[in-house]
Amino acid sequence: MDIISLISRGSPTQMTGGHLYHRRMAEFAPAHGAVVERITACGLRDPLHRARGVVLVDSLTAWTVVPWLLRAGNRRRPIAAIVHQAPGGVDHGRIRTAFQRPLDLTLYRRCDLLVATGHSFAHELTDRWRLPAERIRVVEPGCDIPDAVAAPDEDRVLRLGRHLALLNVANWWPNKGVLELLDAVATLPRDCVTLHLVGREDVHPRYSRRVHERLRAADLAGRVVAHGPLAPA
Repeated sequence: MDIISLISRGSPTQMTGGHLYHRRMAEFAPAHGAVVERITACGLRDPLHRARGVVLVDSLTAWTVVPWLLRAGNRRRPIAAIVHQAPGGVDHGRIRTAFQRPLDLTLYRRCDLLVATGHSFAHELTDRWRLPAERIRVVEPGCDIPDAVAAPDEDRVLRLGRHLALLNVANWWPNKGVLELLDAVATLPRDCVTLHLVGREDVHPRYSRRVHERLRAADLAGRVVAHGPLAPA
């Protein structure tokens, strides 16, 4: 079987879209004659030294791989990247973004293949960042369909006496727009919507404090239920 060395960061068991994308890719790889081996990028250790076969870099770690890629020179292995965020990353300050962006682009321009997670984003990579269209393939995230479960009592559990229930599944990062969602719900009539928030609240402490402060405001009292992280079922 062909070997793909996936370089990423963080625990692969985390309940995030990115890590689920990686896990599904690894699960289906054997059916296509490949096996995915995961390498965690950390500190000053060269992740390419442990890689075998094709190197696949997640865009969260792209900039950290560049020094080792340049060091390898012509001895490097075939390399690809899963690109799911703009060069420079998201939620960084201007200094960090300005530092990271050229490093991200350096890696992407040296890749034999770029995997974009959406068609509109693929166009952005070519139109805005001038990356070669012939090297880009779109592999959109799928959706895990749960097994059939008993329907809840919608009024008692979800709507809580209101006309609609809304569900937002996202960890509390600034780029997920939780605060903007709360502001939008607050503009609606009080009997219109009950909002349910599902996701980790500890990933960005400063942002989480702002969300909790907003939840305590009078215009949202009793209208939002924060569940924290939940199992997929």
